[in-house]
Amino acid sequence: MTRAQSFLTERLLPHEDAEQTELYPALATPLGSAEATATMSRTHAEIHRLTDRIGNHLQLAHEAGGIQPSQVDDLRACLYGLHALLHLHFLQEEENYFTLADTELPEGRKTALTGRARRYLEKGARDIEERIPSVRG
Repeated sequence: MTRAQSFLTERLLPHEDAEQTELYPALATPLGSAEATATMSRTHAEIHRLTDRIGNHLQLAHEAGGIQPSQVDDLRACLYGLHALLHLHFLQEEENYFTLADTELPEGRKTALTGRARRYLEKGARDIEERIPSVRG
């Protein structure tokens, strides 16, 4: 869980923030309006919100010496929700925006980031699933 949170805060959120401040404004002209990226901007806000909730759960777990039974359902919902949101978000970006963007990034970098995010989030979800029997038992 800690590795997943570190990935989210150290790699994914800075990536999303850079898109918000650099890529999306640059796409306003080719897309005809800054409003064309509004939905994706809202998705960035939700990614931040879920990442913050996961971070809060980890802090509470650290203070309590482990994940508490009262945290399990919401933590699982955050992890699965973030996984689904990121999957959709990356697909939408690749289909709608990256084809228009003239970036200096190698083609494989976007795919590598998507795969890395998916692996860390899936591991985080598995970690919480593995803890459920000991928490509820």
